[in-house]
Amino acid sequence: MNTYFLASKSYLMKKFSILSEQQLYFYLGKRFTFPICNKTEMIHYIYFLSLSNERRFLGDSAKFRVIELLNQNNNFINSMNLEQQLPLLAGLSNLYIYDEKLIKSICQVIQQNLPSINIRDRLFIVHNLQKLRMENHPLFAIISDQLNNQFEFMDHFDQIVYLLIQTRLYHENLVSSQIIENLLKQFMDQKKETIQNYSNQFNSRYCQLMFNLFPEVIGQNYQDAKPSEQNQFYPHFQKLERIYRIARRVIDKRTGFQKVDYYEYQNVNFLKIPIEENREKLTSLELKVLNVLKTLNIKFNSQERILIYNVDFLLPNNIIINCNGPLHFIMNLQQQLIGYSPNHQTVLRHLKSGNYHIVDIEYEEWNKLTNLSSKQSYLKSLINVI
Repeated sequence: MNTYFLASKSYLMKKFSILSEQQLYFYLGKRFTFPICNKTEMIHYIYFLSLSNERRFLGDSAKFRVIELLNQNNNFINSMNLEQQLPLLAGLSNLYIYDEKLIKSICQVIQQNLPSINIRDRLFIVHNLQKLRMENHPLFAIISDQLNNQFEFMDHFDQIVYLLIQTRLYHENLVSSQIIENLLKQFMDQKKETIQNYSNQFNSRYCQLMFNLFPEVIGQNYQDAKPSEQNQFYPHFQKLERIYRIARRVIDKRTGFQKVDYYEYQNVNFLKIPIEENREKLTSLELKVLNVLKTLNIKFNSQERILIYNVDFLLPNNIIINCNGPLHFIMNLQQQLIGYSPNHQTVLRHLKSGNYHIVDIEYEEWNKLTNLSSKQSYLKSLINVI
């Protein structure tokens, strides 16, 4: 996956003589006018825009640029092998773009090659299909059944990712509690790893998993959290809680643009705190809402840490303003909204379980407002409903 992204980044940096990934992403996502592309260039553009971590900051515009490219021509998929199609699937799911023709073709190639696909790539496929809300696709069921039977052969982090996927589906009544129970038993039976790396990715996924299994602990102090004994997964909590406490504590150490990783090696524990480059991290919609909020006589904090999430705006009385930009939605090539992203729905469910009131601002509704007065009235009406 990374190989294809790096190759595309190198190709485009050389083509445009731009040596910074951030500057290249901004140029292609905001300023560049795409010509009619040949197959090679189109694939490089799509890989770079959809797989770069810069999409965290400019993903809204990149999403529409990729849709623009796909509307030029999406027949290039026929000449791509499985190894090339898997990064394409990842890119589409990263930007929450659903194109029936592309997805159908990718799934057919995956199914034809399934016996040769390793367990990690199968997990990767299920993860990306679930991000596009394709849990009802036959391929999703086939691979999920295989992973249920091969769960013990996954590494520790992959097991957590798969459990997180399955517990999300459990909350939507798409997976039985017995499947979750069976996976948890296998998870508990795994040999304790000598080294535990509490990386940013690990911490967030582990805490989300705990919130899915034990919703009662969401609003509790994590140092002495205790789920209800009526919770059917309660017997597993004691073995899971120590890692949960550490993961929450490490997340709490993250402030501003700091990343904190915590390592355990036998009896030696230490923190390393690399400082990320300090730069603007609000999306276009968040910036627009922020500017209007500043004109109102309302107290608020921007990018406030709530539980394990940085929410857009926190107001008094546990009111959260949530800005739903294009990356919160699955969208087709006609730019029609198909539904919310699964992770977005999970985050909202957790925040609501923590007794927070969510005010949603949809980017399409916001774009209909033409002047400051209408935007002020819109915000006031949403907040006053609470």
